[in-house]
Amino acid sequence: MSTDPLWTTRHAQSLAAGQQAGGLVRLGRQALGWRQADLGERLLCSASTISRLEGGQLGDLHLLKSAAPEVGARVDNEQKGGRDEPMVSGEQFAGTKAAVQSL
Repeated sequence: MSTDPLWTTRHAQSLAAGQQAGGLVRLGRQALGWRQADLGERLLCSASTISRLEGGQLGDLHLLKSAAPEVGARVDNEQKGGRDEPMVSGEQFAGTKAAVQSL
């Protein structure tokens, strides 16, 4: 699989290393030239929901796992090295663990 140069930039690697899954979604969305409303339309949610997801204020793992592939990123529950795209652990995504536990 060919690596999209976007995911090898320092910014993308920094977001991945910092476990900032929402930031990776934002980076991918912006690279596609999409507005938050465009991504929200694809995911059947509002632009404000996408804004909260990208800002790390929304710990919705299901939405995160739906948004990531739409923009070319990947979010996994387990770290598996050797992959092309940045990987952010769903368990370590800010706020997700607390949100999942409260369900």
